Amino acid sequence: MLLFGKDMYILSKEMAWWSEVADQTYNRVDLAAEQLDVALSLFLEKQSLASALTLAGKAGPAAVMKHQVKRFKSMEIALRELEPFVRDGMHLQSGKRFEQMGRMRSREALANWLLCAVVNHTGQRELSFTSDPTGGDGILEDAKTGETLLTEHVMVPRHNGGEDADAHALVLDAINQKRAKGGEPYARGKTLVVFLDAAGGEWFPNRVAKAMPDPSYFDDVWVVGLYGIENAEYVYGVTQLDLSSGNAPVYTVRINSDFTSWVVKEFQ
Repeated sequence: MLLFGKDMYILSKEMAWWSEVADQTYNRVDLAAEQLDVALSLFLEKQSLASALTLAGKAGPAAVMKHQVKRFKSMEIALRELEPFVRDGMHLQSGKRFEQMGRMRSREALANWLLCAVVNHTGQRELSFTSDPTGGDGILEDAKTGETLLTEHVMVPRHNGGEDADAHALVLDAINQKRAKGGEPYARGKTLVVFLDAAGGEWFPNRVAKAMPDPSYFDDVWVVGLYGIENAEYVYGVTQLDLSSGNAPVYTVRINSDFTSWVVKEFQ
């Protein structure tokens, strides 16, 4: 398979999240062209002139763009800084955005970290994540190739659907919600990450992958969510909704009790 085609934490704590500030160069010829295409589409469809101008500005006059981004020095440091927000489940649901992180939410940072942990485990890429200076939910960067992957996040809240919630329907509704937001121009070139925080019981990734809208418009779709807490260790499920290898890849990420290490296992 191919992977990727409490608000009480004040500013001083927020600043500690980020260990490095750098000018990141994006060599993205295709993305630059796509951003211009999206800008024109938005303008012609009369959705938002402001959005069109913003997206056109992102494409820039050339294929090489420099933006200031913020990143952690390592996955280990990132995990330790994410610890208080993982333990505070309410912050993952409704905590304020972090201005120093490009307005990324704690759940978005956690989900990006989980994707990096899983993909790095496969050896196919060497990912880290950064803030997105263009207003997105974070950028995944491959140190091996220099390729950058834009992410778009959506959450299925804990209260959605009540006791009789169907996880399959909740995930599909979340995907369709983002898909309908701007259609293909909005989704093109992005990786969609669904943070499943609702109950909904057991769910089967292959069933959801088969029921996904075709085309989904997004380059890739992942679902992450907490499986449970076992012996003070947090266990997250990370699923790629891709059937190109026959089954949707499913992983667990087990974070040890003191948030100093983790173990990734593949289930299918």
